[in-house]
Amino acid sequence: MNVITYIILLLFFSGYIQASENTIKDIQRVSYGLSILPSLSFHRAKMLPPKPMSICCPEFTKGDGLGYDISFFATYVIDYNHLIGATFGYRDIGGTLSTDTYGIVNSKNEQGLIRSRLEVELSLINFQFLYSFTPFQRFDITLGMMAGINASKNYTYRENIVDGPLLFDNGAQQRNTSIGALAGINPRYFGIVLGTSYKIPVIKDEFFLKPLLQYTYALRPTQFGTNWYVDALTFGLGIELHPFGEIQKPKNIMSDNEDLIITIQSPITYAININQVQTGKIHINQKVYFMPVLHDLYTDILNPNEMYSNSFLNCIDDHGSCNYPWIIDTISQRMQLYPEKQLEIELNDGYDSELFSKHIKGVSSSRNIDSSRFIFTFIKEQTNQKIGKIINDDLIAPYEMLSNDTSYEYPNIQFEVQSESEHTFDWGLYDIDAKHIIKKGKATCNKPILIDSIPDNFVRGSLRAIIFEQAEKKLIQSEILIDRPKLVVSDPIQIETAALFDFNSDKLRNIDIVSLKQFLKSLKKEDSIIIEAFTDLSGDIALNTDLAKRRAESVSVLCTETPKEIILSPLKPRNTGKKEFQKAYNRIVTIKRK
Repeated sequence: MNVITYIILLLFFSGYIQASENTIKDIQRVSYGLSILPSLSFHRAKMLPPKPMSICCPEFTKGDGLGYDISFFATYVIDYNHLIGATFGYRDIGGTLSTDTYGIVNSKNEQGLIRSRLEVELSLINFQFLYSFTPFQRFDITLGMMAGINASKNYTYRENIVDGPLLFDNGAQQRNTSIGALAGINPRYFGIVLGTSYKIPVIKDEFFLKPLLQYTYALRPTQFGTNWYVDALTFGLGIELHPFGEIQKPKNIMSDNEDLIITIQSPITYAININQVQTGKIHINQKVYFMPVLHDLYTDILNPNEMYSNSFLNCIDDHGSCNYPWIIDTISQRMQLYPEKQLEIELNDGYDSELFSKHIKGVSSSRNIDSSRFIFTFIKEQTNQKIGKIINDDLIAPYEMLSNDTSYEYPNIQFEVQSESEHTFDWGLYDIDAKHIIKKGKATCNKPILIDSIPDNFVRGSLRAIIFEQAEKKLIQSEILIDRPKLVVSDPIQIETAALFDFNSDKLRNIDIVSLKQFLKSLKKEDSIIIEAFTDLSGDIALNTDLAKRRAESVSVLCTETPKEIILSPLKPRNTGKKEFQKAYNRIVTIKRK
């Protein structure tokens, strides 16, 4: 008894076991059909042209061809997800194998490109053993074996000159033509079959169109003494008939994706009592950044490429200081938040200053900010690197990082299926909007069940239970509507601030002192802070280390009642840019809550 026989017996035996465990009617287990499909063959070969053809030529390596496949099939259902089948059919395997060589083509010693071409037509009568897995209804994935007999073996062989003006000694561009039956053809064909298909109902549950795709991998050579294999890809449309109706998988609470037909609408005989309880919290932390704004305005701000530069991706690390147009946007946002504030700017008298005033008014206009809130004063130019300076401190406070702690209570559902006896049941929470079961489980009647951690997007649905009463199943259902509680947002918690310094200076600005005191006031007794001081890269390391230390101490003096850790980072630039405003952002001390 060969391996294939063992496989067939094993499949039928497992089918018998499965059949005894479900309610599929035996009369429904069999279906059959017909398929007529185009076939594309892939020829794997590495061989000399076989006799009686020319032996002068190089090896064939590969080829392809078109044909067709006509077959009858029948399937037997094991259970709802597995079936076995058999197919009997005829397959025409067309093939063209060719190879090129460059050499002397005639007695004139003319050289040219010669193409050897072997055209074959094989006819295969085959039988397939197939196993199919059905992941969802009407869609099959198939694996199996094919066994066949080659019924015909015609061939045509010739050599052609590819180069146009050249001729063979016979005065033509073709020679060594031979036609006939190909010698040495292996009468038996074996292959592995892999495919997929889907059934489209045409006449209710009886007649189906069946698009399918199947690949056959040959296991033995087509011709004795060679390694010529013929693989095939078939694709097309078949028809399938279920004379006694299609098998419908029964709906159950564990895999239902559609509305069920209720056997018993609760409360009748059985009842589902639902209590909605509010326990637990979900926290959502949101961070909001306000970027630091410099007093000094530089000519780099007018560079249109700056807004779209590659430095954009690095702006997150230093909160936007690498891209100055962001700072203009920040000023506009703050003018929106504080509609009573005015912005006073002292500008050098020149073309760049006019461009700047036009640009910031344009950005603010897009936010519906009244242009009269800008007060521009023009003076004679003092440096070549600056456009001007912001005079007032109202709208250029150091950056703050705010953390919003958002929380809300989520619902749990407690229910109980009441019955006169301790029947077991499957339960499922069905989401009407999502159209599938989102929670499921097993339980016993008259015992409370708690459904915990219901997904956030669940609002309405139904609670279903399938109760097992000996040989019967009863389905009951109760509707559920959850009233989501409102979000509870806690007060913003400031976790970081900063102070900007002038060039080679350790003196705190008034606006920084105010911001730092507000930050310290928000700390709790158990909190501690980290003070990190930076410098730009101008000057040597000793001077910058001393400057960073003095800047850290000027901040530390205000933090007498809070535990602190001081870090000096004179060689750790927050901004690696070479422009003046980018260097200015390295003259900073950051203060972070631990």
